[in-house]
Amino acid sequence: MIDSYKAKKKKSRFSTGGLFMQSKQVKRFVSIFLILCSLSIWAGQRVQTCGESIVLNKDRASARRSALLDARTRAIEKAVGIELASETILQNELIVESLLELKTSGHISSERVLSEQQNGELYNVCIEATVEKGKAKLKIKELMGQTRIIVLTEERIDGHLIPQQIVGERLKEKLKKAGFDVLDETHFQSFWLAEHGSNRTSEQEKLMAFTHALLAGLVVVVQADVSPSNTSQSINPYGMKELSKAHAASAFGSIRVFLGDSGLIVAEKSFDRLSGFDTTSLDSASEKALVRAGKDLGQWLTRALTKYLSNHQRKVELIIENTPSTAFVEKVKAALKLHRWANHIQIVEVNKFGRSRLTLSYSDQTIYLAHFLEGLSIPGEQAQIAFPDHTRRGPNILVYQFK
Repeated sequence: MIDSYKAKKKKSRFSTGGLFMQSKQVKRFVSIFLILCSLSIWAGQRVQTCGESIVLNKDRASARRSALLDARTRAIEKAVGIELASETILQNELIVESLLELKTSGHISSERVLSEQQNGELYNVCIEATVEKGKAKLKIKELMGQTRIIVLTEERIDGHLIPQQIVGERLKEKLKKAGFDVLDETHFQSFWLAEHGSNRTSEQEKLMAFTHALLAGLVVVVQADVSPSNTSQSINPYGMKELSKAHAASAFGSIRVFLGDSGLIVAEKSFDRLSGFDTTSLDSASEKALVRAGKDLGQWLTRALTKYLSNHQRKVELIIENTPSTAFVEKVKAALKLHRWANHIQIVEVNKFGRSRLTLSYSDQTIYLAHFLEGLSIPGEQAQIAFPDHTRRGPNILVYQFK
């Protein structure tokens, strides 16, 4: 009897221990499961997207590759919530190279093709992809940064003090401190020449300067006039005043900010007249006054730019000349949509007085700028981009001509 009781107690003890062990294993399993779930959530987000491309010269293989790249781009956009463009400016090409070679860079850990088909000239591919959201977002932010700015000033001549150069340096310091990406002005000398109307500047140089300005996004021009006493003045080949043996002088001027792609002025401010300084002295009180002026202008400029860029939508009008047909205008619209350059594309009028008009709107906060037209191709058409003449047509107007 006693042995039977001990056996039952022993069995009961082992049963309790078994339940305890089972409970411990369940907890461990649940913990591991939760950790794996959290890791999978952190690691990637599964999305379904479709991409498309135009089939040129019956080359389906190239069209399929482009459509897959487009689908992958859209997958990252959908997961991260930031718009990209596939083909616009150099920065976008860098994104395609460094971000969208997805298999090697690890931004898309897995993908499978859901469907693909060709409809006329368009090739469509739909995929399901797992996007490494955290990595992609960090990379996009790294490439995207802030709107890039170029500060243009005149060069120092014969060692003399150039007021706008001093002001410009302080402006750049303030802009960089505020987090703006400020580019080196030495790459934009052709733009400066074009601004000053040099006779030696060819149309090609102007076009190159225009392209450079587009890459800047916003251009800040510091203009200052030096009025020296008892000195001679001459105009150098760059169209700027050259000072000879300048001493006692006064300076005043302004800064203006304009959009790189349209020339539209978005901000402008003058600084007070500064007088009684020696232009050959770098340690004079006048330079300190210019430094103070530059700091004050820098504070104003950072506030003005931050306000302007915070929530600004820009609209560009695209004019197609030489009696375009309705079919051609639709092709242009399809090409623009394929490039995803604009947030919104609207056909305003078709073939009215020999031309058609479209409007495109986009945000300044997106990575792409209005450089898309230089590389825009319409399947089956020969077209030429005209250099925008802002004095004749006004800002934010681009012209597309075809023969």
